[in-house]
Amino acid sequence: MKVKNFRLIIFTLAFCLCMLAAGIFLADSRVAEAKADVGIELAEKYSVGEMLEFSDDLKMKVDSKEYDVTKVYVVFPDGTAHSSKSVVLSMAGEYEAVFESSVGGKLVSVKKRFRAANDMFSFENDNSVLSYGELNNNWADAYKNGLKISLAESDTLKYARPINLYKNDVTDIITMNILQRDVVADVGQMVIRLTDVYDPSVYIEIMYKSDPAANVNVLRASANGGSSIGLNTGSAGDGVTVRGRKLVKDRNGTSVAGNWYENKTEEAKKYGPTWNNFTIYFDNTIPEKPCISVRQTNEYNKTNPAIDKYVAEFNNSDLFSYEFNGFTTGEVLLTLSASSYGNGTVYAPIEIGYIAGEYGENLNVSEYEDVTPPTISLDLPENGVKIYAGCSLKVPVPAVYDASGVKGGTADYSVWFKLDSSAPKRISVENGEFIPGRVGDYSIIYTATDLNGNVSEKRVNLYAVSVAKDGKLGIDLNYTETGSCNAGDVLSFGEVSAVSLNGEAKIEIRVTTPSGDTEIANPSEDYILRSVGKYKIEYVCSDIIYNCVYTDEFTAADAGQYGFDAKKIIMPEYVIKGASYSFDNVNLVRYTAGGNLAAEYDAYMISDGGSPVKCDASQVVIAADNTVRFRLVAKNDATKIIESDELKVVDVNYTVKNDLKFAKYFVGGFDGSKAEGKPYTAFNRNGEKNPSLEFINPLVTEYFSFSFEIPNGTANYSLTLRLRGYNNRENVVKFKLGEDADGGYLEADGNVTRISGQLSGASTEVRYSVENNETFIYVVNSNGVDARIRLNKPLTDDLCLFGLETSGVNTFNVYQVCNQSFSSINNLDDKTNPYLVTEKAEPVAEFGSSFTTCVPVYGDVLTPTVAKNCTLTVYFGDDVYTAKDGTEFIKVRANKTYEITFDKYGEYIFVYSYTDGKGNSVTAPFAINVLDDVPPVITINGQTNITANVGETVRPLEYATSDNCSDKENMIVSVIVYNARGMLVTASRIDGRDDGSYAFTKAGKYTVYLYCRDEAGNHAVATYTVTVR
Repeated sequence: MKVKNFRLIIFTLAFCLCMLAAGIFLADSRVAEAKADVGIELAEKYSVGEMLEFSDDLKMKVDSKEYDVTKVYVVFPDGTAHSSKSVVLSMAGEYEAVFESSVGGKLVSVKKRFRAANDMFSFENDNSVLSYGELNNNWADAYKNGLKISLAESDTLKYARPINLYKNDVTDIITMNILQRDVVADVGQMVIRLTDVYDPSVYIEIMYKSDPAANVNVLRASANGGSSIGLNTGSAGDGVTVRGRKLVKDRNGTSVAGNWYENKTEEAKKYGPTWNNFTIYFDNTIPEKPCISVRQTNEYNKTNPAIDKYVAEFNNSDLFSYEFNGFTTGEVLLTLSASSYGNGTVYAPIEIGYIAGEYGENLNVSEYEDVTPPTISLDLPENGVKIYAGCSLKVPVPAVYDASGVKGGTADYSVWFKLDSSAPKRISVENGEFIPGRVGDYSIIYTATDLNGNVSEKRVNLYAVSVAKDGKLGIDLNYTETGSCNAGDVLSFGEVSAVSLNGEAKIEIRVTTPSGDTEIANPSEDYILRSVGKYKIEYVCSDIIYNCVYTDEFTAADAGQYGFDAKKIIMPEYVIKGASYSFDNVNLVRYTAGGNLAAEYDAYMISDGGSPVKCDASQVVIAADNTVRFRLVAKNDATKIIESDELKVVDVNYTVKNDLKFAKYFVGGFDGSKAEGKPYTAFNRNGEKNPSLEFINPLVTEYFSFSFEIPNGTANYSLTLRLRGYNNRENVVKFKLGEDADGGYLEADGNVTRISGQLSGASTEVRYSVENNETFIYVVNSNGVDARIRLNKPLTDDLCLFGLETSGVNTFNVYQVCNQSFSSINNLDDKTNPYLVTEKAEPVAEFGSSFTTCVPVYGDVLTPTVAKNCTLTVYFGDDVYTAKDGTEFIKVRANKTYEITFDKYGEYIFVYSYTDGKGNSVTAPFAINVLDDVPPVITINGQTNITANVGETVRPLEYATSDNCSDKENMIVSVIVYNARGMLVTASRIDGRDDGSYAFTKAGKYTVYLYCRDEAGNHAVATYTVTVR
């Protein structure tokens, strides 16, 4: 760190006059026309990281008289003041050193301004070296001189000047070379990172890897830490179209020519190695799909292999499973790091001949000085905005961007009327709003200053085209007030529209219910008033300049209407012929002023498009052959109806004992069949175009697993497993696994984990696992595969629908789904227990507290769930627990929660039970103990100080005991005697054989303890004293 020391300097008159003429002093206004300065010299510019030190003996000269400087502080570019004898210049920009003295009882200050600049190039550590000089002999003449870098392993080179990738359609980012030759892998990997100036979580990485044996280098690109990919021509890999070109995905990367020497002829070696410099560039000609590309052409090389390739196109769903939303403004910071050094290499020899328009002597710059003013960004048309006169308008707040930072964090503004006239008028702004008083032209002038003192200005023109009527809010809303209505009524927002002076206006509809909850209504869907009471609907309207809210308040009356608590009946997409299902988890209520009351409905089943047939919603057997639909109708209002989707019926021989068709549980582009004598069911591609499968029964998410085998020898294949939430089908988790030229891999949420060991040729288990609030996908098999990857967005539903998609797979085997075997050996029916998952409960509770039971998660792989088959029984001791309202908790339905009050001491046992459609049962018991932690009470009757004579036998004083649980006869009382020295004299238990008497043999003062213990082990003590003479 450089340190600058400043001490007193004797002034000369000439120096003082120069200072005055330059206007470098500032005197306090209370000292009339004082001429002040401080005798130190500050440079105009320093480097970031330097330290300034100020001595204690600084003097201020005011009108030829000297005064002690009483205070020194430095105002940093961000406006913060630092008062210290030593100050480290930690940021780039404009600084101000302020010196203060007291002159005649008044404050005089002198201010001196200076700047601090960043190094143009810097390293994260101190181990690397950078110089400027002549580069390898293949650089084109304009680029023959540039940066020569010795980069230590794991160090990072940082370039201070921001690069704007959005300024042009195509931006050459960097042209470079790693001076390693074929056959020798000195530097295995290099990463070029482009990081958003304003959001470091947004970045693109270009990964370079060397394959010297093949005389090529490869490049891959990724965004925000997601999986990386490269593109090549040829046929090896999945085909993909990028900007009209037919390419293939290549997980190795995009190949570019490496430097070569060893493979040359002896004659060619005389001329030395061939250095193939390469250029990374950013192609933004399609902004929604930016592309990283590489070229090796005559632009930078004297001789070249004429390579110009796409490396990766972001937001191409055939390449990436994640989206890249772009950079904030296009401004990025460039860094470069290298790793995986070999052959004793300490430094990576790197040459850079070009960085984003800078080359030659422009790269031979030590400091970066920011001369670019901030960018003031407003999403408003250049030709101005129409407004109403007389209508209050909030001044739009712009986004202000600057790589060094913005003073105050935002832009200042002023509002003017007829700014371009000979008599412009400034308009008053209060709390960020102003009222344009009359028709005419208005202007808002924004100014922003960055930390380096660069200033920018932006003008926004507003045209008040007409006078607003009283109460006008800036946007006209076409809607009808709700007025008189009833709970259960349906509101439609389809006709609601907004009219703006500036074109399109947006509307958000917020509904506050009688309970105080606020919901966002979907304008394209009906909204049901589900409660009696006061409602408030807010229509939040916005266009490019106005934001306003229209409010509609009304009361939904009690008219005795009915309504379901769901819009449709949730069912699986496939149902099993002959199996039982339930759909009685839907509630019907009657809306009343006293609250919603449960009401009854009739259930119907519509089989194969026929007439509705009444059925039992708590358990209905599928009798259809092809399709089925379920319907619920309110008994007292036949207009209240909800239905399920039309469901496809699958025949798996469910009702035929010991002949269950396991393969039929998968439907889609593969046909399954038994493999005699094998522990699996075999699947082969059929004639369907879509190589995918769906499992027909919902599964318990927490215990999902899938065991399968891809035949040995299958190459370049993948399986994508898909889990969808049962209740929320939009909640989807996908994870892919497969093998390519580099071996096995597991991919989820855009992240890729490479797998050691062979996936194909062995039974492979994929498992969904929740651990400490994190969710992982595990992959394990007997070939040594043992990998996992974390899911960023796991499923939120307890049940899921399972499907899979394949690529490059014509046949595979299924061993197991969750805990259910798909073996072809003696596997004739469902004999596997279902799952039953309950919430964990604390094993100990307080007396008098309440416990809320859970609604468990239950399910089976092969049989559908029937809600009434899941029950709860609660025991207290040997008896069934009975609530205060008389409810006996024996096999009550567990589809809702219950409140259990612990009004007795002892053990409460909760037993959840579920039986699947084939009679297999499982229980989940747990106990909660209400422990007696209340001590008993023991009191002595009468005085607690008595006397006795030596040799006299004394019985314990009379006492009384009581306890909240234990009877007197079940409590234990002991008597313990200590002498005045604290030594134990005697101890005995009072019972039928011993009354606790003791004969004192020595004179002295004794303390007697009566120790009482109840059945739970709680104890209490009473004491008295005995004086023995």
